[in-house]
Amino acid sequence: MRLPAPRLLSIVLVCLACVWTAGRASGQGRLQEPLEAFFGPASAVFSPDGRTLYVSNSARADYGMIAGRGAISRLAVQDDGTLKMVQQRLVDGLNAPIGVTLLPVAVGDFPAGTLVVAAGGRWTMRDRTTPMTDPRERETGLLFFDPATGARLGAIYLGAGSPLEAAIGHGLSEPSHVVFDGAGNVFVGDVAGLGLRKDAGAVDRPGILRMTRAAVVALARQETPASGAIEFQDVSEVAGGIAWDEKAKVLYWATGPGIGDLAGAVLRLPGGDFGPGGEIDTVHKEIQPMIGACLTPNGSLIVAHTNGEVGALKRGRGKVRTVKFKERTVFISPGQPAATQLADGRVLVVVPEMASGGRPAWRHRLQIFTLPSDF
Repeated sequence: MRLPAPRLLSIVLVCLACVWTAGRASGQGRLQEPLEAFFGPASAVFSPDGRTLYVSNSARADYGMIAGRGAISRLAVQDDGTLKMVQQRLVDGLNAPIGVTLLPVAVGDFPAGTLVVAAGGRWTMRDRTTPMTDPRERETGLLFFDPATGARLGAIYLGAGSPLEAAIGHGLSEPSHVVFDGAGNVFVGDVAGLGLRKDAGAVDRPGILRMTRAAVVALARQETPASGAIEFQDVSEVAGGIAWDEKAKVLYWATGPGIGDLAGAVLRLPGGDFGPGGEIDTVHKEIQPMIGACLTPNGSLIVAHTNGEVGALKRGRGKVRTVKFKERTVFISPGQPAATQLADGRVLVVVPEMASGGRPAWRHRLQIFTLPSDF
């Protein structure tokens, strides 16, 4: 990783960046009316053609995510960039679905376009006050669904006692982010309960799991993956969001409020190689911790900060700069954003708000805004 700059210089540069950003970025984002149709929305992903949006509903309550109440919603993207609900519960009955993505290519028995959901974390509640403590019962891992019908196609268990534990020495406890590269290899971010809730005998290791396409196929068929097909990158600062840039072949991750010097930083790893040859590059640090990240079709990184702001790293260069809005500046408990490009060139971004804001279940909000075409 790059050595940190002298403290005084860092302060000066940050101050200059803030002044530059305030002048240049003012009013960049244009908010649309929020859509109130969700239950603890946590993550979103657009289809490759930008015409369909999938949103995970975590069923978040006061003390966690209510088991069996989670769902995936499917929405249509209209020509003007507005969203129309197609099916509020395309997939229903899930335990704490958080991360959601689509397979870019066929992987084993799963066709291209398959909906993949990271679910079953430690914050799954049997009811509003009682935690569900068995990771097998929670189905901690990845679930695979038909994107048109919602039919379940398969699952990969990644919790305690799984083949993953045999491969890397521990299972996942809080799979919260999931992305695939263009070859079908998968990256799964584990926030490991944020250190606040523990399973008996579990190992707390926040980080990012990488499984090759062959490992995904083997685990889905309940077979043992080949040696070396699974890698794990420790991220003590907590991987608050991950994104894969297929054009540049680069893995980005944004860190949250964990421990260490790189809490509140954006890092990238060319090739997504966690082996000895991989070199992690610190893109920007000493910024607000993050809880979600996505790429625009133009290669800009959009991040959701824990303080409710949204930032952008334009085309993977420079620094993360706060996106300014004339209408408002803060999102309520933002989750994993998603971005696509409209026919007129504007970039459409959606930000799930996991907190209810006092609204009842299935009235929680998805915030929607556009950015100029150069993002």
